[in-house]
Amino acid sequence: MSYRRLSCSSFPNVLSFDGEEEIERVDDRDALSSRHRRSSLETTLKSSSVVSLPPLAPTPSKTTGGATSKALKRWKGNVLSAVKPINEASEKRKFFHDKTSSYNPQFVYRKSLPLYVHERYADASSELLAEAVCVLRIVLRKYGSFEKYEERNGGRILSDAECLQYARKYLRAQGISEVRVVVSRDLVPHAHMTHDKRGPILEMKSGVLREHRFEGLLNHEIGTHYIRARNEKFQPWFKSGRKLYNLLDKNPTEEGLASLHGVLHQTRGQYLFRSALLYYAASKAQTTSFLHLFHNLSQYVSSPDARWNYCVRVKRGIRDTSKPGCFCKDQVYFKGALQILKYRHEIDFNGLFMGKVAWQDVARLKEVSRKRKIMLPAFIRDERKYKEHLEDIMTTNEITEEKLLQLDL
Repeated sequence: MSYRRLSCSSFPNVLSFDGEEEIERVDDRDALSSRHRRSSLETTLKSSSVVSLPPLAPTPSKTTGGATSKALKRWKGNVLSAVKPINEASEKRKFFHDKTSSYNPQFVYRKSLPLYVHERYADASSELLAEAVCVLRIVLRKYGSFEKYEERNGGRILSDAECLQYARKYLRAQGISEVRVVVSRDLVPHAHMTHDKRGPILEMKSGVLREHRFEGLLNHEIGTHYIRARNEKFQPWFKSGRKLYNLLDKNPTEEGLASLHGVLHQTRGQYLFRSALLYYAASKAQTTSFLHLFHNLSQYVSSPDARWNYCVRVKRGIRDTSKPGCFCKDQVYFKGALQILKYRHEIDFNGLFMGKVAWQDVARLKEVSRKRKIMLPAFIRDERKYKEHLEDIMTTNEITEEKLLQLDL
């Protein structure tokens, strides 16, 4: 299988990611299809149809027929857009200024989700909780706190102008001209890929991005999510449908790759701290309130603002956060990363960039996939060196071959 290889100019070595793929769809179609995509930058909060979502996994009603309703199964909205609280800023002020220290945020949402979509993201797992805690404790053991680790390894916080400059330089080095880059304060993650009528957009959060993490963030969002989505457009299953080709769920591979690529070139420590903490937070949110989770996370993260952001990520989609329940999508980062590491000797990493496909599907799709116009990120150019980086990640996080073999991934 031959691909066009692209060169990449040098950037500061970076550490980690804090992004997510905003353009995910419940029907698992390619993220670049514009029919069902929101225009995130032009949307305002002036809406006449603001609604409050019920807790995740509500009891299906007789009128809707629950998850079996044909109408619900046809829902093709944007999950991440629908579960974004539109009153997060005001609820954050209430939370931190509450004199009784007992307030749980009451979130409001613009759109409601079908019941089966709630249920899909409501059941967090604890199967990898011990492994996640192990990664968290490794960082604490070495640095004392995550904040000290950030200070020593993350570098200075970049200005908005620097973020735009470095991102555009990365895109030019990859030969990508169609992606616009913007900086916004109204983001839950540190960055995400989105889309409007004019084309794809890399949206980044203002005032939080650090110098030595920045290339990893771009490897995550552009080098993984965008390039795989771009290549997907040229494949036969893009138009005819993934079901026709019996494709597996691509999310564990997609997010696992993105997690690993976020720390791939970090020479000071390729820790999977963020993905491990998201896994841990979602697992705990399943059985506890926002407030209790906020205090629970203090053993790993001191910063109140950082803890708020982690809690919002795993409690979004819920109206009354005093109740147990979670939005468990973020667990796929850690689980996916461990799955990639477990099967790294069997995976065709170049083949993974034919589109948004699971690693298990690559071998059989080679026969039908189209090779022309396929783009590869620069960091996969030397596959031997790439695999050496994966081994380094395992060593840094004390993930042994024996431990991986014991995990059901």
